[in-house]
Amino acid sequence: MKIQSKKHRLQSIEHRLQNPPSPPFAKGGIKGSLCSGFCVLNSKKGFTLIEVLIALTILAIGLLGVALMQVTSISGNTFSREMSVATELGQDMLEQLRTLRYTSSTTDNALLGGNHPDNTDVADGLAVGVGNANIIDERGLTVGPLIYTRTWRVTDGTPAANMKAIDVTVTWTEKGAAATIRSITITGVKVMS
Repeated sequence: MKIQSKKHRLQSIEHRLQNPPSPPFAKGGIKGSLCSGFCVLNSKKGFTLIEVLIALTILAIGLLGVALMQVTSISGNTFSREMSVATELGQDMLEQLRTLRYTSSTTDNALLGGNHPDNTDVADGLAVGVGNANIIDERGLTVGPLIYTRTWRVTDGTPAANMKAIDVTVTWTEKGAAATIRSITITGVKVMS
């Protein structure tokens, strides 16, 4: 009996080595398992070359979109800065003109009707050049990049008698590939004192 049971055990072990049982989740394994024959435990892990190329293409398209947004943002920031500087230069000039004398007996030359700056405005220190030659930097000086032109027009008797309308125009060439000329006009009134 002991010999038969040893022999039977050896045959059983030999049979298991030649025909190993299938894993519980493999196709044809235990009935009612979670995979129901769709899981493969012996599959190779990793990605194919096509999958990697597709993932890299999607990543590249996304990064190009982000780069384009950065370029647009920088361009918008540059324009915004130039517009702010032009507005500040125009407002500064308008405030200077509004502090000048305008009485029934005396009017400063910069407030005489017409287009300015003229030679008298340059001599008085209100401008660095006549007309469109009044080119300044962002601080109102002539030492930095000269991109802003500041001019003004005075209209007598507007909007009412004993008043002068002052239109200060600041013009500049926008930085970038397309050299676009931009301008801003600020309007104010000087009342006779």
